Amino acid sequence: MNYSIVVLPSFFLKVKKLAKKYQKIKYDLAELNKELKNNPKAGIPLQYNCYKIRVVNSSVPTGKSGGFRVVYYIIDKNNKIYLLSIYSKTQKENLSDGELLELLKLNGLDRWANIYNQNLKCFRYLSQNSNNTQDFHLYLWV
Repeated sequence: MNYSIVVLPSFFLKVKKLAKKYQKIKYDLAELNKELKNNPKAGIPLQYNCYKIRVVNSSVPTGKSGGFRVVYYIIDKNNKIYLLSIYSKTQKENLSDGELLELLKLNGLDRWANIYNQNLKCFRYLSQNSNNTQDFHLYLWV
């Protein structure tokens, strides 16, 4: 499946700030682009169909563990990956659930996140209370 990557304003502004300190960030993001196109779900799953992936910071020789974190959102139905945010691991440890939801709202993606969460809750309920796997398909992406 071929996914297109959409850079959102929130992501672009953070990259612009980071580029002042880390001059090789554009090369690091080019590698991320290739990785996400090959495997859109390569990152660690977060809530609301968002993922967080580690990216090497080639401006500082620390590898992925001390590099950047990119938070992105996937809409499988539209084959789109939305880049939400990027931060340096040295500047921020983690992104809270509230911050994640705020990023989605800021970029107008909270509607999709709410639909995803509702479907996920239905799926979990059905998987616990039903023996018929065909029931699952009735509730997914209604």
